[in-house]
Amino acid sequence: MVRNHEHIFVLGPTGVGKSFVASALAQKACPDGYSALYTRAAALFRDLAMARADGSLRLLLAKLSRIDLLVIDDWAMAPLSEPERRDFWEICEGRYQTRSIMLTSQLPVARWHEQIVDPTVADGSSTASFTTRTASLFAAP
Repeated sequence: MVRNHEHIFVLGPTGVGKSFVASALAQKACPDGYSALYTRAAALFRDLAMARADGSLRLLLAKLSRIDLLVIDDWAMAPLSEPERRDFWEICEGRYQTRSIMLTSQLPVARWHEQIVDPTVADGSSTASFTTRTASLFAAP
């Protein structure tokens, strides 16, 4: 996955192990020689907002673009603000065909457009732009 710059979407309801699977795959990437960063979407967007405020946004985006596997947990939990949309677009654009992203979400991909709000950004930063693999996790009956 990381070697081929593919992206993974890990989807399913609360409690099925999405975060655990994402964390395990990120940990596996490290001994294989790849860098990985695991962050929750809310924390990532907070860090990006703080970097914008203190003038270090370019540095943070450059740092994120060098990480081989960026794991964003709890993606699309709430609609994105305009700055969050722009930042996510920049992250995706900087990783296109060069690095991997793993997103975990409770929402199916088809509902991500309503969270991203802007159709242009939504199309450019979703499955239309990436070679992806989707894993759906379901709780055992």
